[in-house]
Amino acid sequence: MIRTLLVSSAASVICASAETPAFPGAEGFGANARGGRGGDVYVVTNLESSGPGSFYQGVTSIPSSGRTIVFAVSGEIHLAGGIKTRIAGSKLTIAGQTAPGDGILLRDGTLRLSGSDIVIRHLRFRHGKEGSGGDCIDLDSNCENAILDHVSMAFGTDENISSFKRPPENLTLQWSLNAWGLESHSCGGLWDQNHATCHHSLWAHNHTRNPKARPGGLLEWTNNILFDWDIGFIMGDSDSPADWKANVIGNYFICPPGNIRKTPLEKPHLSQNGKPNFSVYVSNNLHDMDGDRRLNGIDRGWDIVGGTPFVEDKDPKGNYVRLEKPVSGSSSLAIDDPLTAYKKVVSQGGALRLDASFNGSLHDEVDIRLIEDVTELKRNHISSEKDLKGVGNSGFGTFSKAKGLPDGDEDGMPDVWEAALHWNPKSKDHNEEIRGASFFPEGTPAGYTALEEYLHFKSVPHLFIAQGAVTRPEIDLSRYTTGFSNTAKFTLSNITGGTAIQGGEGGKLVRFTAGKTAGRGGFLFTVTDADGSKWTQQFAICVTGS
Repeated sequence: MIRTLLVSSAASVICASAETPAFPGAEGFGANARGGRGGDVYVVTNLESSGPGSFYQGVTSIPSSGRTIVFAVSGEIHLAGGIKTRIAGSKLTIAGQTAPGDGILLRDGTLRLSGSDIVIRHLRFRHGKEGSGGDCIDLDSNCENAILDHVSMAFGTDENISSFKRPPENLTLQWSLNAWGLESHSCGGLWDQNHATCHHSLWAHNHTRNPKARPGGLLEWTNNILFDWDIGFIMGDSDSPADWKANVIGNYFICPPGNIRKTPLEKPHLSQNGKPNFSVYVSNNLHDMDGDRRLNGIDRGWDIVGGTPFVEDKDPKGNYVRLEKPVSGSSSLAIDDPLTAYKKVVSQGGALRLDASFNGSLHDEVDIRLIEDVTELKRNHISSEKDLKGVGNSGFGTFSKAKGLPDGDEDGMPDVWEAALHWNPKSKDHNEEIRGASFFPEGTPAGYTALEEYLHFKSVPHLFIAQGAVTRPEIDLSRYTTGFSNTAKFTLSNITGGTAIQGGEGGKLVRFTAGKTAGRGGFLFTVTDADGSKWTQQFAICVTGS
C-alpha cells in the first residue's frame, strides 16, 4: 500500500538547559565534553601524513579557544610516520561525518589523547601488522571528558583502545566497533579509567581484555555485544588494594560454534589485604552459548560471572562482590532491552556513510565483514589484516578519494547549506548560537552553534534536495535498519519541508517531494519488526535553492 503523508508544521526548538552535551545523543560520563565549540575551524584538504592541510597539523596545533576539524576529502591517512600522533591540546572536535564519499581511514599508528574535552565521531582507526607495534587509540592520564562516537577500531597489535597512568576521567565510547585485535596478543582494551561508559558497541574477535576493567569510580557497561572471545570482560585481574565497580546491564554475550564460553565476566582476584577488589551489578543480560548458529540467548543471571561471590558471614573467601542494585552516581543512560540493542548496533555501529544520495554501502568493507560474522555466528580470529580474504586494500578496505561541497569561507559549513538556511556563505559565522527552529531534535538544550547544527545534520540519515524536486531513487529506510527482521514495517511522522509517499515492502521506500521554499525539512521514521523491537530515528533534509 502507498500512502501520501502531508507536511507537518511542527518545528524542532531548542530549550534552555544548565548543560549542553557534546552533541544530541551524547550519553554517559563523557557526554558533556565541550569539544571545539566556540573555537576555530580547521579543514583537512589532503591525505598527507603531515604538512599544511593535513590531519596531523590539525590535531597538533589546537588554539586555546578550541578547534573543530572537518574534512574536504575522503580516503586513507597514514598517521605521521607510523608513530603515536599525540593530541596535547584541549577542546577539540574531529567531525569524521563531514568527509565526503567513502569517509576517512586512519592507519598504521596510534592516536593518543592527552588533552581534555575531546569529541571524535565517525572515524576508522586500523593499526595494522606492518605499522609500529601499538594500539589504535590511547588515553593517557591528562585526558578528562572525552566521547568517542561511531568509531571503528581494528587491527591493534597491542590493544585496540587503552588508557593508563593516573586513570583518565569521564570517558564515553558509544555506537562503536572494537574488533580483530591481531593474534597472538589480540586485545580489546585496558580500561584503567575513573568514570567511564561503554554503550551500544560491539567488541568482537578479540582473544582477551574485552575489556580488562579497572574502574576507579565506575564503569557503565550497557547494551553492548561481546562476540567470539576467549577471555571476556576481565574484573580487575590484580591483587591491588582497589575498589573497582561496574554496572553490567542489558548486554548480549554471543558465542559462535567452536568457541563456547560459559563465563563472559571473569578473573576477579583478592587484593593484597585478602578482600575482593571488584564489585559488580548484573541485570537483564542475554548469553547465547548453545552453538546452534541461531541467536537465542537467555538471561543466566549471575551465572555469567566467574569466580565466587563474597559473603561476609557465609563465604568470606569469595573473590568478588555481588551488588543488589546499580552503583549510585551513574550517568543518565537510555537503556534498551538486549535484543533491541543488538539490532541497533548491527544496524548502525561504527563509522557510517549517512548521506542517502551516496551510492555505496552504509559501512565499509571491513565493518561489513565484521557484522556478517556476528549475524552469521562465525568464529574468525586473525593474525594479520591480510587474513580478511576478499577485503580490498590488503584487508584495510578501499577508500576512494573524493572532494566535499564548496565552502568558500572555510567555516566548516558548505555554501549550499548556508544559503538554504539563510546564513552568509561569505562570513565565518560558524560560532553563532542557534536559536528557535533547527534540525536538532525536539527539546534539545540551548548552547549549540551553527556549525554544530550542520554536524548534527551530517550525523543522522540525511539528504540535500532542491526545492520542488523529487527524490530519485527513493529513500530506502532499510539501509539504516539492517539489524531488524525482513518483516520490518516503517511509519513516518513529523514531516516538514515537503510531502512523502511510502511504498515497497513494509513501507521502506520513501519518495520525498520538496516544497517550494528552501530551508529545513525531513521526518521521523519508526521501524517495528515481528519481535516487537522498535526504533525511531530522524531523517534530515536540507531543501536548497536551485
